[in-house]
Amino acid sequence: MIARTTPLAELPELLRVPEAASWAGVGRGVLYTMIASGELPVVRFGRLVRIHRDALAALCGIDPAQDPTRRDKVVPLAEQGAG
Repeated sequence: MIARTTPLAELPELLRVPEAASWAGVGRGVLYTMIASGELPVVRFGRLVRIHRDALAALCGIDPAQDPTRRDKVVPLAEQGAG
């Protein structure tokens, strides 16, 4: 079971929308809206939609290349890109 406290490195490479929503701490509807707008890239297998863990990490402001085990230093989306 995936929870908000699950380390990034322990997440599967591709997550279902409910799993990604649980980990990110948002509702499924929020992620589906972001997917529909193109804000969140996904992998599609026919009708199935999967979210890559790196895309989810980027959404939450985490750089998986820098420290894949940390999740406690999340940068709010509004502050990303601010110098």
